[in-house]
Amino acid sequence: MKPLVELMADFGSNMVDKAAYVLSVLVSLPEVRSSLVEEAGIPVQVEIVEVGSQRQKEIAVSVLLQLCEDNLVYRAMVAREGAILPLVARSVRHQSWSWSAPISNFFVFFFQSK
Repeated sequence: MKPLVELMADFGSNMVDKAAYVLSVLVSLPEVRSSLVEEAGIPVQVEIVEVGSQRQKEIAVSVLLQLCEDNLVYRAMVAREGAILPLVARSVRHQSWSWSAPISNFFVFFFQSK
């Protein structure tokens, strides 16, 4: 997981899209989610939401959503990394369905208590 996170963090390379896509496919597995968190992947995802390309941002939102689905600890970590403000800003700026549905789901999962 560490090489994948490092590739996503290197905005100067042409590998951010590819690495983010691979992560988006793998993140459905619990062991991948825990490994992503252990390798400091949450700050990288938040940075992608803030400064990445449109495609990268969509992938990062999807990854953050999957991380937060069933784990209160991960939700708190995502909030501590500052993901809430960029997601709200993104939701307000992009009223299209492709953005509003995943971000709405993120907030439902985030504020949902188990």
